[in-house]
Amino acid sequence: MIVADSENPIGDIELDNEREDEKGSSSTSKSKAENIVLNRNGEKSSKTKVFKTSSEKKKNIRLKKKNGKKVKLITSNTRKKRLRAMLLEKRIVAVHNPKIAKQQKLFRRRQLLLKSKKELKLENARQTNQQHIIQREKPNEQTYRNSVISDKQTTQDITRKQKYQKQFLQKELKYTGYVSEAKKASLQQKQATVTRQAKSTQFSTQSYKRKYQRSTLSAQSKQTSQTSQKYKRQSGRASTYSVKNMKHKVDRSLQRNISPKNRFRSQIKELVIDKVGRDGDGNLNLIGLLIALFILVPILLKLIIIITIVAIVITVITVVISIFMFIASLFVIKTEDMALEEAYRYVTHLDALKNKNVYNAYQNLINDDAFDEVYFMVNGVQSDPETFLYSSNGDSYLYYLNAKFEDYDIDELAIAKYRERIAQKTGQWIPNRGSIYAIFADAPYTLTDHPVRVNKVRDEILAIHDMVYNYSTLAELGKQIETTTVTIDEETGEEKVEVKTETKDIVTININIQTLGEMLDSDPEVDVYTMRGGIIPSNNDPYYGRVSAFDEEEVDKYYPISDLDRFENKIFLLNPFGATHYASVIENYGYRGRNPDDRNNDIVLEAEPGTPVYAMGEETIDGTLGGDTGSPGLRTWVYINEFSFYLHYRNINLVPGLRSGQRLSAGDLIGYTRSDNGGNLLMDMELYRFWHADPPLYPAVYIDNLSFAHETNLGYFRSGGGLRGELINPPASVTKWREKVAEETKKNDIEGYENAILSIIWVETGGNEREFPDIMQASESQGRPPNSIRSPEESIEVGVRYFARLLKKAQENQKNERAAVQAYNFGEGYLDDLIRRNSDYSFDDSRIFARDKSNGKTVPYHNPIALRFGYTWRYDYGNMFYAQLVTNNIMVESGRMVEIAREELGNLNGDKYWRWFGFENRAEWSAMFVSWVADQAGYINQNRVLKTPNVLAMRDWFYENEKFKRHDEEYLPQSGDLIFFDWTGGRTGKDFVGIVEYAGGGMVQVIEGNSDNRVRRRTYALDSIAISGYGTP
Repeated sequence: MIVADSENPIGDIELDNEREDEKGSSSTSKSKAENIVLNRNGEKSSKTKVFKTSSEKKKNIRLKKKNGKKVKLITSNTRKKRLRAMLLEKRIVAVHNPKIAKQQKLFRRRQLLLKSKKELKLENARQTNQQHIIQREKPNEQTYRNSVISDKQTTQDITRKQKYQKQFLQKELKYTGYVSEAKKASLQQKQATVTRQAKSTQFSTQSYKRKYQRSTLSAQSKQTSQTSQKYKRQSGRASTYSVKNMKHKVDRSLQRNISPKNRFRSQIKELVIDKVGRDGDGNLNLIGLLIALFILVPILLKLIIIITIVAIVITVITVVISIFMFIASLFVIKTEDMALEEAYRYVTHLDALKNKNVYNAYQNLINDDAFDEVYFMVNGVQSDPETFLYSSNGDSYLYYLNAKFEDYDIDELAIAKYRERIAQKTGQWIPNRGSIYAIFADAPYTLTDHPVRVNKVRDEILAIHDMVYNYSTLAELGKQIETTTVTIDEETGEEKVEVKTETKDIVTININIQTLGEMLDSDPEVDVYTMRGGIIPSNNDPYYGRVSAFDEEEVDKYYPISDLDRFENKIFLLNPFGATHYASVIENYGYRGRNPDDRNNDIVLEAEPGTPVYAMGEETIDGTLGGDTGSPGLRTWVYINEFSFYLHYRNINLVPGLRSGQRLSAGDLIGYTRSDNGGNLLMDMELYRFWHADPPLYPAVYIDNLSFAHETNLGYFRSGGGLRGELINPPASVTKWREKVAEETKKNDIEGYENAILSIIWVETGGNEREFPDIMQASESQGRPPNSIRSPEESIEVGVRYFARLLKKAQENQKNERAAVQAYNFGEGYLDDLIRRNSDYSFDDSRIFARDKSNGKTVPYHNPIALRFGYTWRYDYGNMFYAQLVTNNIMVESGRMVEIAREELGNLNGDKYWRWFGFENRAEWSAMFVSWVADQAGYINQNRVLKTPNVLAMRDWFYENEKFKRHDEEYLPQSGDLIFFDWTGGRTGKDFVGIVEYAGGGMVQVIEGNSDNRVRRRTYALDSIAISGYGTP
């Protein structure tokens, strides 16, 4: 506040409350500063300001309030405002006092700084249209505090007054003299009033405390919030200022850089910056800053250009690679040919894996001392585990995939069929087909620890394969076994039969095999589940119901497809042995035998060494084969149906003049089969794939006029393994001794075993009498040194006599004839050991005998027979594979008609047979084929078979001559029987006739004429409804 006296126009600057407290007040400390008052002349006023303590100020305030005067509080902010106003109005004149002049100068500078800051704040707010940034003045907190102090002082006065009243009242109440009744009533009323006022005052005080606490907290919170906002505004202003300052610096640097030395270039730079690099106010924008950086930093510009060029190159390369990968991905898609090959290969892999597991299970049981005997049964028939090998008819699985899914891709979902059937049956559509799976009801599982959960087609193939081919183990402890021994008294010739009963612990491996058609006819069902959580199957998964695995439509489609000539729409290659010739596939594609790790990408076509081989289509020579690629041969390629295929002819000697790039036409001679691999032709194919490995294909699908002679379905039937059948492709050095062998077998009363003797010669020396005069290696059987016999004739005489003795001894003791063959190598002591132990021949028994005799010593041995059993060594005592080596060269005895029929496998059209019968045009020729075979065997002249072109007439002839066995009789057909069919199931036998090649284990294998217009081998279940009965010639 500015006060002007009459004596002093300007007056003194002082606080009102200080002026009124001037009288009687004095300085309490020498440290108190003087209150400087300036007059017009710039001299110090004699009047001084004495600073009072806080208690003194409060006392003066209480006195003024008590006297009813108005108290006006003046704060430090008010003082500053007054002093600022005086300076602005120039009512204070600067004096020559240096100290005062310096204070005025500092004050003015501070005021100008404050003014510039405020103006800058207002300017920023105006530019950004954010008036709310201007901060309101902070509320005067001191005023609030003074009002609170005044309220507090008033409350204290009231409390003090009530205290005095209470003391005075207590004093009167303690008075012991006479007090009137009116006085007493007045005192009691005063006492009640004082008590009520005391409580009211106490409540007011408590309310005041709470109010003060709340106001204090609110003020602190408000102050903290304002401080935070002030910091943010200051940070924002600093950031904005730094950005603007940076832009100004860049702009000034840019102006210095645009020099007049190169005026044209400078003008271009200025034009570019002015047009696109500045905003409306002329300041640099973001684009302007970037341009300025390019101009000011040439190295950076060059670096940016280099990086940009590299980025463009990388982008172009990436785009090219992406386009290439897209195009390449089109070729990665699995084609139908690739899917078909994968499905066929998968089936052969299951065959090999189960064959290996079966054989290993048998070997483990043999070596287990817990069992006395181990039996090996196939469909209830005892079989030889050493020769048992199952091989599926892989084509039938492909027919099945075609009939049910109309596709060969085994990685597709199979569950969709069962999902639809569940919806049709229950009206409930199962969501999320990826989590659905099905289990074939009551189906065995041999390759997994749990029932096969079918989700994809691959799973269904595995489940079906388990139903077609499975095995189990049955242990019987303490079983009573009867053993019959027959001996012949040499003097009297009487037979003596001895029956013994023994208690043994036995174990049996039971193998069950059926055809795929038989499995379909059993109408299997599946149980449908969903995985709980959709991730891992469990035993608690929700169950949706049971439905048929195959509906009638699928089964009805399967049989017509299986009756087609294989894959008619895919055959585009002629037979490599000539367009009109047939070739027999004797080794299948994929996995073979018991080796699931050895994949074969070729098929083996049976041929004699030197058989001519022709180009199968319009081919181009790509190169020759040999060296590391396998058997020598030719590699060609052919383009068909928008695909390119590579063809590999292996194991052939090429004709001269063939060169790479040469065009070949179908039927062009390319070479002759070599003597290696039995003279057979090996064929494999690949599909050309752009920028990818060429995948192998199943060749038999594409080649015309093929028949299949490898084992299918009847795994235990083998072309070799007999003793009295025909020799299989014997060399001339062996067959030239046939007359001498026949003479000696007749002399020793073992007629019919001539081929067994010839096979022994074949195995021992190959019939090479020049190098080995003892061609039967019979010297040791007489106790003589090896090779001491010096003529082949003597060797045959001694060897046949020794073999006859062993054979008769084995027969007399009811031992397998192979025991006599193995004893020819081991010595008679092996046969005596079998008789002593009441055991019979098996490979494992001969292996153990050799191990004991050699004390476990082994030698390397790489014979194919040994390799087939998984051995590359043998024990150093005789040859534990001897029986297999001898019998492998001999066909199982099957009758003359079967032998002749086998030679006709693959013949096409049947014109050979119906022309023989006298027909000029083609006719149905199954009965004509049988009649022709019977005539070649001499059965027509012997009146054992009727010559007729009519199937029903042939069936009736057998029936009338009481040589017909009905389907419902307990009769197992024999090799050489005729089998009659009625495709409708009427059992009339009127539709078809074939020749039984083999029967057993619930199946019958047949050689048929007019089967897909050619001679081929097929297999049927013995209880098939199509079989009417059998003729027995």
